[in-house]
Amino acid sequence: MPSLRKLPLYLLMALLLAGLLLAMELYTGSSRMALGKELESSVGAGGSLLLPWLYKLSPDLAQCVGAMFHARQQWGWSWPAAVLYGFPGIVLAIPILLGGLGMLVWAQIDKRLRARRVDAPATADDRAADNNGQRRQD
Repeated sequence: MPSLRKLPLYLLMALLLAGLLLAMELYTGSSRMALGKELESSVGAGGSLLLPWLYKLSPDLAQCVGAMFHARQQWGWSWPAAVLYGFPGIVLAIPILLGGLGMLVWAQIDKRLRARRVDAPATADDRAADNNGQRRQD
């Protein structure tokens, strides 16, 4: 059982957490409004029909799109800055994607180079090593 001396600390932590949750709710509401305004301005009257569908499809994706439009409309940020603000995972996803593609390309190049090495005729040194009972190591 926690001591009564720590009770004010726990209450303070609970108040800070409640304040953080309230701030997140306010931010979520403002980004939802910004997304609704942007959809209505770009799509027209059908934008109000898309908003609930987008939140039902993926609340996280809708939150990111809303944050991007919020940064664009409310703060006047440029498109690249707003995209990075709305989708911060892009900062990590692009290098990971490029690294994975690079690894695939390198594996294909290495596979072809190994096939060429196997098909290449043996040199005099290779034949001498084979005659002495030694195995080649690739």
